[in-house]
Formats: sequence, C-alpha cells, structure tokens
Amino acid sequence: MNDIDKEGTILTPIIDGDRIYFNGLESLFCIDIEKGEIIWKFDLRNQEDIASCKPLIVDNKLYLLPENFNTLYCLDKHTGAKIWENNDAGVGVRKLEFAHGMVMYAAHHYLMVTNALNGKTIWKKKSPFENSKANFNGWMPIAINVPDSVIYISDKQNIMAIKMPELQ
Repeated sequence: MNDIDKEGTILTPIIDGDRIYFNGLESLFCIDIEKGEIIWKFDLRNQEDIASCKPLIVDNKLYLLPENFNTLYCLDKHTGAKIWENNDAGVGVRKLEFAHGMVMYAAHHYLMVTNALNGKTIWKKKSPFENSKANFNGWMPIAINVPDSVIYISDKQNIMAIKMPELQ
C-alpha cells in the first residue's frame, strides 16, 4: 500500500467502478483500485478545508466544493480535467446533492442551486425566517424528494419544504 498523501483525508473515500476518489490535504486523487496507482490528481493548494469536502459523482462528472473556499468545481471523473468552476458558490458546505440536472446544497446563510451542465447559479436564497439565530448553514445538509421536486432544509429553527426551481 502506498502512502499517496502524507496528510490523508478525514472523509470516507468514494468508490466508483474500478476507481477510488479521495481528498488529500491539498489535492483530490483518483486511484486505480487494482494497481494502486494514481490515475489523476487535481491540485487545490492554498484552499482551505479540502480534506473535509466530500465530492459528488454523477454520471461522468465529479463535483467538488472545498468547505470554506467559495468555488464549486466540476471535473471529468475519468481525467480530472476541469469542466467548469463557479466562484460564487458559498462557504461552509459539507454535502452536495444532485437532482434534475442541478447541484444543490446548503451554504453559510444560503440554499444554493447550480446548473450542473454549465455551473451557473440558479438560486442563492436566504431563509425566509432569517434572523440572528436562524439561517441556512452547510452543517445542516439538505434532503431531496426527487419525484416531487422538493428540497427539505432546516435553518436551525424551522424545517422547510421548498419546491425546486426549473433547470435554466
């Protein structure tokens, strides 16, 4: 077994077919499971908290949002090539969700919805009950009812069911 990244990860690796993906301290790695060799490495030096951001794989794409960095990346899961990036993605994110061609998540103070095809922000909404004690935050992941197109989210005081936007 090779020690690929000396600092390691604090998250469970993602297995997808014959590959395993994991966050190092400053890089995202794609490893061939059989050979134990690095297929590709996506460098994220000087970005906070890469090790605590779990990637999301959908079809041939991998989505990654370093927890406190404000940039959502879409990579080709086979090559690690960057397809797009959104530099207004919000911070404090712990878990990304996907439905109907959109990447969704709770960020610090916002419910974010991004077009998965081109990276454009569709929604950046604050809680309707926003006050000093209630706000959306990335530590409270969202849940999605895909058939009914409903996002469930909490702002620490209220649980809301919000109808998903149409893909734009």
